[in-house]
Formats: sequence, structure tokens, C-alpha cells
Amino acid sequence: MTPLPQAAKERSIDFNNLSVETQNTLSQLKHLQTNKEDRMESLKVSYIDNEKDMVGFMRLNIDSLLLEYENSNVDETHEHVQYTVNDMHEIIMSLLADLENTLKEKKEELKLKQASLMSVTKSCIRLQNELLQLQKAIWNAPDGSCLFFVASIKCKEKIQQSKTYLEEHNLKHVFNVSGKSKHCVQMPIDSHVCSITAICVLPEGQVLVADFSNKKVKQLDKQYQVVSHLGVTGYPNDICQITHSAVAVTVEDLSNPPEVQFITVNRNRLVPAMKFPLQHKCICISHHQGALYISSGTALYKYSMRGDLTYKLYENISHEDTGKNPCEFIMMALEICIIIK
Repeated sequence: MTPLPQAAKERSIDFNNLSVETQNTLSQLKHLQTNKEDRMESLKVSYIDNEKDMVGFMRLNIDSLLLEYENSNVDETHEHVQYTVNDMHEIIMSLLADLENTLKEKKEELKLKQASLMSVTKSCIRLQNELLQLQKAIWNAPDGSCLFFVASIKCKEKIQQSKTYLEEHNLKHVFNVSGKSKHCVQMPIDSHVCSITAICVLPEGQVLVADFSNKKVKQLDKQYQVVSHLGVTGYPNDICQITHSAVAVTVEDLSNPPEVQFITVNRNRLVPAMKFPLQHKCICISHHQGALYISSGTALYKYSMRGDLTYKLYENISHEDTGKNPCEFIMMALEICIIIK
């Protein structure tokens, strides 16, 4: 084994190259730290906005339900009116429970995401501090001394450790198919052969599918058998989850304007909620952080949960399906990338 003083003399250290490499690594660590800190703040703001939207969405659903009740036949019997009131009470209680569960779920999700981001932030700060201490030790040590040699070797090791950490937290995650199966969701009352254009799975395991040909949304059980269904006003193109037990469906028909229909799942019942019309085609839809993203095929729009158009994110009218890439629509908004099938 070579004595340390001799090794320090025999092995030359390129100070300038090491200094540049150290600064580059520090810069990358700082960039990752800032990115995660910004993401934490963004998540907090999005949670608050989403909470407001969820309360507004519930209010709109209740208003829609009350309006429907007011417009019902005033000559109905007392028994039928009482049944309607009881039915409304059940739906409203379900909406309140759904809101409570969704907000609780989102809060836990926020905590988990922020904890993960905070862990990365703390690691970045620790690695930066360790690199800076080694850099200071190199600057203060006489050139060619044992201290200079040891600090330089340690600095190189810390740079490699930092690079490995940076690579681990910049990986693109890949999804693998674990299995597939076929199921028939055709119903005896269906007029046409089923054409499933979209599928959505809610947190409690309910599976909802959009049956384009029969203008229906169908709920499936764990064995993928139809347990309930709801007719919609047109052909359903896409479906996405918006709350713990509610979905949004894009509907199109030549005789009616395109629209987004909200549907809540109450036990094994699909209950229509509020809806809003659109001034453009609606091919795909996705929900992210309290906002709806809708594709017309050539353009991408962002809507509030109340149905207000926020702004147009993208448009290319050179071809009919410029916004589509073989059965997928890639949506870019801020730092998110959502793929809609």
C-alpha cells in the first residue's frame, strides 16, 4: 500500500477541471431543489383552488337538483312528492359524503406528495453543503499536500454520488402491462352492438364505461357485469374521474350542441348531475387539479368545473386530427403532461 504522502505526490489532481465539475454539480442540485420547492408551492395552491372548485361543484349539483324538483308536476300526489323529497335527501347526503371523502383524500395525497418532495429538497441541500465544505477544504489546502489530495478524492466521490442521485430523480417511469381479459357488457335492451370508447375506474373500484353506440354510461361490478346504466343525450366520446364518486362525460349529437355531463355514483345507481354546453367538438376530456381539459381534435381547451372556458391552450386547424397522435392526445399545461386515450 502506497503511503498517503507519496500517493499525494505521485497522483496529480486537475484542480481546474475538478472545480468546474463541482460547480456544475452544485448548479444541477440547486436546480432540482428549486424545482421541488416550486412544485410544493404549486401543489398547495392547487389544493386550495381544487377545494373551492369541489365546493362550487357540489353547490351547482344541489342547485340543479332543487331546480329539477321545482319544475316537477305540482299535481303529483303527496306520497310521490314525499318519495321525491326522500330521494333528494339521499342524493344530497351522498354528495356531502362524497365531498368530505374527496377533500380528505386530496389532503392525504397532498401530504404524501409534499413529504416526498421535501425529502428530495433536503437531500439536495445536504449534498450541496457537503460539496461546498469539500470545495472550501481544497481551496484552503496547499497544492500537493495530503489534505489537498484527500479532499480532492472525497470531492470526486461526492460528485459521483450527487450525479447518481440526480439521475435517480430524473427517471422517466415506464408502465408495464400485467395482464388483459375480455368481457361482454352488451345488455338485452341495447339497440346496437356495444362500442366502448372510454373507461374510468373510481377509487372504490367502480368501473364506468362509455357505450358510444347505445348512448349510455354503464357501471360494472368487480366481475365486469353491468349493474346499472344511464342514458345520455348523445354519443359519449370520453369519460374521466372528477371526484371520489363522480365523473365527467363528453357527449356529442348532430341534433344537440356538444356538452359535458357530470354523473355521480350513488351505491349502484348512476345519477345525472349538472351539465354545460360547448361551442366546439369534444373528443377527449381529462381532469387535473380542479380543471377540465377538453380536446376538439384540433384544439385543446381548459375549463373550470363550473363550465367556464379559461383559455385555449393549443390549436392547429391544418388537418382534422392535428391534436391526436394515433389514439392519444398529449396535453401540455404548465409542468404537467397528461395522456388521454
